[in-house]
Amino acid sequence: MTSPKDIIPQKYEVLKLRSGSEVVGMTRDTSTGVEITLPMICRLETINPEGSHTLATFYPYAPLSSDPMVTLPNDMIAHRSSLNEQFVPFYDEASSRWFDMVENKTIPLTGDRKALHRAYIDRVVSDLMNATGGPITEKEERMLRRIEEEEWDMLDDEMAEFEQNLLPPTDKKKIH
Repeated sequence: MTSPKDIIPQKYEVLKLRSGSEVVGMTRDTSTGVEITLPMICRLETINPEGSHTLATFYPYAPLSSDPMVTLPNDMIAHRSSLNEQFVPFYDEASSRWFDMVENKTIPLTGDRKALHRAYIDRVVSDLMNATGGPITEKEERMLRRIEEEEWDMLDDEMAEFEQNLLPPTDKKKIH
């Protein structure tokens, strides 16, 4: 089994693609383009009203792929720059965990939306308990679960309505 440490990167870079996307990864120049090891996309979010904390969340660039490396042709890249050193440990942790899940076939996939919703609520309740220093009441937990179920039911209804209103393609040769 390959490990992230067996993959020899040249440097950590941020590549701005001509499409506007940014890809973060360990890069190496090749004759066919830039090889990116464990490519990720980073999303930054302000997590409090004062804006004094920023959450950096890394997502796999090609989550359905089992390949740990992607080669991007040079003509797809608009700009390259070194990754800010402050982000390197976060990228390393996220890319390493993703790599392990892909290699060990342990990506937590589910087709059960209700179970996913329950796990989400459980996490919210846990976060609330940690933030407040104590458990929430049964009444508060029931209220959270009811609100969550209503929101997901509404989303399911909106999706069903959207799917009903889809029009078939008019040009059979055009990929939509």
